[in-house]
Amino acid sequence: MHKQPLILVATPSLVVQSLLAELLRDCGDFVSLPSAERLLAWMDEPVPVPDLLILADDMPGLDLAAFLMRWRSHPATRSGQLVLMGEQSVAAEIEALNQGACQYLTVPLVPELVLARVLAVLRQQNELRLLRGLSHVDPLTGLANRRHFDEFMTSEWRWAQRHDSGIGVVMIDIDFFKKYNDRFGHQAGDECLCRVAHTLASGVNRSHDLVARYGGEEFAVIVPSLQADGVRVVAERLLQAVDALAIEHPDGQHGCLSISLGSSWCSPRNDSSHRSLIHEADQALYMAKHLGRHRHCRFGELMLDVT
Repeated sequence: MHKQPLILVATPSLVVQSLLAELLRDCGDFVSLPSAERLLAWMDEPVPVPDLLILADDMPGLDLAAFLMRWRSHPATRSGQLVLMGEQSVAAEIEALNQGACQYLTVPLVPELVLARVLAVLRQQNELRLLRGLSHVDPLTGLANRRHFDEFMTSEWRWAQRHDSGIGVVMIDIDFFKKYNDRFGHQAGDECLCRVAHTLASGVNRSHDLVARYGGEEFAVIVPSLQADGVRVVAERLLQAVDALAIEHPDGQHGCLSISLGSSWCSPRNDSSHRSLIHEADQALYMAKHLGRHRHCRFGELMLDVT
């Protein structure tokens, strides 16, 4: 299903809010943010990525330069387009474009001009989204690729730090996959990877979780805003889901394809790095393989010296 563009309008003027809501009602989903507090609070929540923000440059209580810098650097908003509204002034328009706005709307608004400019921005944003999607998707499995995984992890890690929330990672490896390829050929191996990928993606129940192809026959899952026991439940559900596929693998355990999983969880500190969480999940995955594969290990449990 095609995703409707998300348009944010941040202005204290009820007249402008009403005008834009009516004018843009067929352009996408419309969210009104009437104050600087509402706008900043919106950016701190795990909300959908906006396609467009139309912002009054005289919003009371908003440091415009600081906000624009944050908008451009924040993982959840930097891919969105920004349009500034303000007085009819060549200097103000030049300053807005220099600060990163893609368009400048002069007040009082001219409805026909506003609509034409917003539609042009949304067309450009749709083209950028298509290109960005191609760069973030693994072409074989359709899952997120390593690049998307890294960007998503950075964003969710920062959100967890700000909100004192938890975040978990599950690293997954298909057991004896090289032997599967050697026996059945690479085309069958690719089909197998796709079946496992689809099963993993179907096995997470929350839309905000991310399943990615990490490389080769290895996958990774990011589960934000969840406690450690919840991460364990997700991992064990994925283990059982792949078992249920019953894919023939004579060189695997019990004659069927299986996976090994390692997981880690933490509540990030401000001075911590998400790389340590991924490293811990990798260590737990190594332990699962060391203990015989076809199992899930959590970091900190059964972590023996296997060097």
